[in-house]
Amino acid sequence: DDDDDEDNGNGNHRQAGFQKIVELSDMPAIILDQNTPNPFAENTVITFYIPEEISEAKMLFYNSNGIVIKSLEINERGYGKLQVYGENLSSGIYTYSLMADGKLIDSKKMIKSDR
Repeated sequence: DDDDDEDNGNGNHRQAGFQKIVELSDMPAIILDQNTPNPFAENTVITFYIPEEISEAKMLFYNSNGIVIKSLEINERGYGKLQVYGENLSSGIYTYSLMADGKLIDSKKMIKSDR
């Protein structure tokens, strides 16, 4: 009896794992890349991919205290590119986050240097 329980347990785990994989592959893949160059002095570029199925997307920028300093709606779908100009940013660490349909997809850190 004990052996049967173990087999069932393994079977269930495998099935759950498989279901999870199917679930993930059904979801459109949203990609947020690391900015380049990083660190940057003058400007930097963030590339991303947002599938057609996403109705609302935005990029949020936070300072080192976690306060939103900029929020940008992203209306394009597919591969996109965002240029960040650093002249109004003091040097330090900033975080940028991609939100899609109200969900946080990914966050990355970018470093603004003096020169």
